[in-house]
Amino acid sequence: MSGSNLTLDHVGVAVPDLEIGRQTYAALGFQLTPRSMHSGSVEPGGPVVPWGSGNHCAMLERGYVEVLGLVDAELHSSVKHLLQRYHGAHIVALRTPDAEVAHARFLATGIPARAPSTLQRRLDDENVLRFRNIYFDGPDFSQARFIAIEHQTPDLLWQPNLLEHPNTATSLRSVTIAVAPDDVEQTRALYSRAFPFAPQQNQAIQVESSAGLEASLPGPAPCVTGFEIGVRNIETCQAVLAANGVPHTRAADGSIHVPPSAAAGAHIMFTQD
Repeated sequence: MSGSNLTLDHVGVAVPDLEIGRQTYAALGFQLTPRSMHSGSVEPGGPVVPWGSGNHCAMLERGYVEVLGLVDAELHSSVKHLLQRYHGAHIVALRTPDAEVAHARFLATGIPARAPSTLQRRLDDENVLRFRNIYFDGPDFSQARFIAIEHQTPDLLWQPNLLEHPNTATSLRSVTIAVAPDDVEQTRALYSRAFPFAPQQNQAIQVESSAGLEASLPGPAPCVTGFEIGVRNIETCQAVLAANGVPHTRAADGSIHVPPSAAAGAHIMFTQD
């Protein structure tokens, strides 16, 4: 993979109660990481303080799912502005091997991307996760909270003991974004120009029309409607969902569909990987 090629890194689902979100995704058959609390500056240049939100992650062989939500609504959190729009999937993170190379490529193609920010999050008493994030500005990228991320400590995040899931999940295959009917082709063209995915992931972002879908969307379009998870064994996945009482349907092509009501606002499709 070249320095400018991207892969789908993770999708972030925002929930108003982190513990309920954890229970929801555990019922879907994901093994989740322990709770990690957020912290940061409330104002530019201010001291780093505890925030009222945290996350749990389902680490996959390719990509991961982040469940982020509130623990103390009285404290500051960047999750709050996401929840004001709707409850469900918001963050679409794209992985780059080199943030500086990716940023230069974005600017060269006229994409309004901020310079890489160096961030860190404590994993436990001994280990700190380090990464560099590129954020995208402007109304053209209002469909989701897009991030390009360079992981500097990937071995700490993708630990072998975290990659086995009861539902046999192995990969985050794609995310789906709904836009107004008149904006579909324009949005597809924008993503094609802005996000140079590695060839094997050229379907990582799916764009569909919101026409006729209003009742099933988590909020007003544009929005992230859900994502596709590849599993090692689709029959085992269905058995886990059934055992946990998770409503789902099986399509003619064998894929399993979980409605937003059972996945914290996100539609999830499980497919054989």
